[in-house]
Amino acid sequence: MAYKSETKTKRIIWKPTVIPKGFVLIRDTREQKPLFANPPKGLTIVDKKLEVGDYSIQGFENFVCIERKMVSDLYAFIRDHDTHTVFKLCKMKAIRMFACLLIEASERKLSHQQPHTKLTPEHIRGFLKTVRAGYGIHVYTSGNRTNLERFVLDHLCYCFKVLSGLKRM
Repeated sequence: MAYKSETKTKRIIWKPTVIPKGFVLIRDTREQKPLFANPPKGLTIVDKKLEVGDYSIQGFENFVCIERKMVSDLYAFIRDHDTHTVFKLCKMKAIRMFACLLIEASERKLSHQQPHTKLTPEHIRGFLKTVRAGYGIHVYTSGNRTNLERFVLDHLCYCFKVLSGLKRM
């Protein structure tokens, strides 16, 4: 499956991610509307309760995590910043190699006031700065599920290759 990305000037077609031998994607059992409804050929997905995040790699759950938020979840995550969110961000910060907050929305959507919330675009911007700079957690936003899936596979497969090499030493 090739990944397509639309731009105003031209269409980019990404080559599919090469899935390394032995790579198993772990998807949290509590994940709502999970990614990879139609997984690419060669991708093994195991649904399992994860302590941190929604996606990880089998055998490397303490090294890699990706937490996915849809827009409505993100707003609740930001509003609860004093309680549940801080706890979750601290657990993500403790991840040894790669932790990422994956937001299923375009930056453009996040930069507009949403009618159903009191959060302003500046609240969201400030929160994302805190996540990036204060906790050292990567942030990726896209309203395109194909791009989200590509990002997850690209980064988790890369981490798997690095960690597998370290594991053999």
